[in-house]
This record gives sequence, structure tokens and C-alpha cells, in this order.
Amino acid sequence: MHSFVKPTRITLSAAKNITQLITNVIVGDMRPVNLVEGHNFRKLIEAIAPGYNLPGRSTFTRKIEVDFLECKTKMKSIFKNAKNIALTTDMWSSVKMASFVGVTAHFLDTSNFKLKLYMLATKEVAESHTGENLGAWIEAILAEYEISPFQVTAIVTDNGANIVKACGLLKEKFPHWSHISCAAHTLQLCVKEALQLQQVKQAVGK
Repeated sequence: MHSFVKPTRITLSAAKNITQLITNVIVGDMRPVNLVEGHNFRKLIEAIAPGYNLPGRSTFTRKIEVDFLECKTKMKSIFKNAKNIALTTDMWSSVKMASFVGVTAHFLDTSNFKLKLYMLATKEVAESHTGENLGAWIEAILAEYEISPFQVTAIVTDNGANIVKACGLLKEKFPHWSHISCAAHTLQLCVKEALQLQQVKQAVGK
């Protein structure tokens, strides 16, 4: 009997891998960190990984911060050799009316001719959403990743007056930048405008 019933053990590398996978769930699926302290979640981990000592949320919080800094360092290194970067940016408000600005960077990796896409920031902004502030936020996000404005060739946005103004101000500072209106948003505006036509309203009504 003793040969069949052995104490459950888990190697250090296996434990580190499980911790990383749980971290990926929290970050990748945008789950709250206190997920790891839930009774049923702990029961699940006990069942599928007996012998694994599940850390508390403070440990996962620190790990997320460390992983973020490591990822940021890697991204800075990647952007050093990037050319002709295109940015996309947008603003939105949460259900609690907190405002956020998002900026992504896109470029072609000439070593393998694959398109690369990186999310630079999803930044909560409390200040007024003026064109001047938006332009300053975009520049600050680029500086945070050590991306020179002269590596950027284009920025894609919707047609909001404030972001259009921000792009105009940025183009004054960096004349080689091109501002491109999002095709999907432009199409949406065309459809919305068309739906207001009386003849279209009648056709839809029928």
C-alpha cells in the first residue's frame, strides 16, 4: 500500500510555472487579483495541482509589477530598431465615467517581414480632453518607451475635434507625421448621416 500512496510533491520549476500561468489568467483575462483568495478558486487549484502552495494576492501583485517592468524593458529594446512606426489612439469613458486614452504602435519587422503590434498605454486621464492635452499625453507615452517622434510616420484616429486638433499640433512639431482618419469611423459617420435622410427613413420604416 505504501508504494502506491506517496506524499504529493511538486518541483520548484513546476510551482513557478503554475504561478506564471495564474498570473497570465489575471492579466490576460483582466481578472481581479483577489481571484486567488477565492474559496472555490483555491479548491480548484488544490484539485488540479496538489502540493502547490497558492500564494496570496500581494505576491501576485508584486509579480505582475515585476513582469510589467521586464516586458517594458524588452519593448524599449525592440523599439530601438523600429522604423516607420504608425500609432493608433482613441479615448473612451467607463461606465463610472472614468476617462482613458489608449495608444498602440505598429511597425513592420524587416527581419521577417511580419507586422508587429504593441499596446503602449491605457492611461486614465483626469484632465480636460483638449487637443493640447491629448498631444502632450501622446508625446509622454512615446517618451516612456524611448520612442523618438522621428521614428513615427503616421497616426490613425477617429474624427473627434479634439484628437484632430491634437494631431494638427503634433504635425506642426513633427511635419513628417501623417494624420489618417479611421476608415471604419468615417464609414460609421456616413451611415449615420445617411440614416437621417427622409427618403432613407421612409425606406427603413417600410
